[in-house]
Amino acid sequence: MNIIKRLQEMQDDKYKKFHSKLCPGKDNVLGVRVPNQKKLAKEIAKNNWQEILAGPIGYWAEEKIVYGLTIAYAPLTMRQQIKYLKKFVPKIDSWAVCDTVCGSLKSFEKNREMGWEFLQSYLKKRQAYQVRFGVVMLLDHYTTEEYIDRVLECYEDIKMEDYYVQMAVAWGISVAYVKFSEKTKAFLQEADLDDFTYNKAIQKCLESLRVSEKDKLTLKKMKKAVRN
Repeated sequence: MNIIKRLQEMQDDKYKKFHSKLCPGKDNVLGVRVPNQKKLAKEIAKNNWQEILAGPIGYWAEEKIVYGLTIAYAPLTMRQQIKYLKKFVPKIDSWAVCDTVCGSLKSFEKNREMGWEFLQSYLKKRQAYQVRFGVVMLLDHYTTEEYIDRVLECYEDIKMEDYYVQMAVAWGISVAYVKFSEKTKAFLQEADLDDFTYNKAIQKCLESLRVSEKDKLTLKKMKKAVRN
């Protein structure tokens, strides 16, 4: 299958302009909407996933996403998924590639402990998008009663001063707050977070429709004043 040709057939110039603004500095966006990427990946997963996953990961963002989604959709064991993810994750070059694929890796919710061990190495990487992959996987699939303490500890341990990493951690904390408000509030009061990540986490909680107005009043008082 010629993935590039298939993607080019689905190009949308208006969407390309919109999406390119969300990924500044990236020139490898064709402009294919996510539902179409998912449709193509599901087709591959039913037919020739072995050929596609054995091949190279292409240059275009949509090629990378289709490859990652094929890992999520193909009839693979968890160990096989991990094998292909080890090939895929170093190729992530934007938040969009990262986040679109992470949300679809539902198998981690059925194999959480094996997945947890796999993700730990990415949380300690020096490459920003690999760290973001680990963080987004935690917020998508591990914000549970069993894992919440470990997840929050992971967020605190990340000390990379990169915008896309810090925003992912802030997002993760806000997701934790929605599900475990008291535990997460206590975490925010005690955790060793940089001011940017801390305040962004508060901001994301304030923006959430699932946080009560009463809690938002408390959270507003918790924001830190940051000197330039």
